[in-house]
Order: sequence, then C-alpha cells, then structure tokens
Amino acid sequence: MDAFFGLAAGTANGTMSLVTSVLTTVFLLAFVIFTTRFMRKHVDDLEKKDFKASYGTLYQNVETYKKPEGLFFTPLFCVRRLIFAFTIVFLD
Repeated sequence: MDAFFGLAAGTANGTMSLVTSVLTTVFLLAFVIFTTRFMRKHVDDLEKKDFKASYGTLYQNVETYKKPEGLFFTPLFCVRRLIFAFTIVFLD
C-alpha cells in the first residue's frame, strides 16, 4: 500500500503523511454528509430572517421550492471536487 501512496516504508514522514491524508479524507466526507443532512433538515427555516442571514449562502442558487432534488447540488459539487483532487494526487 505504501507504494501506491508513494511513501517510503517505515519512515516517520511517510507515516505522518498517510495519517494526515486519511484524517483529512474522513473529515471531508463527514462534512459532505453533515451538510446534506443539515440542508434537508432546515429547508423549511429558509423563510426566517435570522436563519437566512446565517446559512443563506449554503442554499444559494438552489431552488428548494421547485424540486427537493436541488438540495443535493451542493454535496454533489463537493464530492466532485474531492474526486478531482484524488485524481490529481493519486494518479499523478
């Protein structure tokens, strides 16, 4: 597996890089899941002025009143960016 990540086996620097990349990946995937759940849970709160002032940019350009599938635009955009990043890093 170390050969896949381009790390020297048994080095402290390679181990630290691997741990950091795994933790970052877990955080980013958890962020996408949390964002999706948050957006679906609070879609009815968009009419409230305080909520829209705090979280309105998360729903920017998403037409929640037409189709509920629009809520998946932001998470899918984040996942697409993650796939591009992994492609650049690991398929170099």
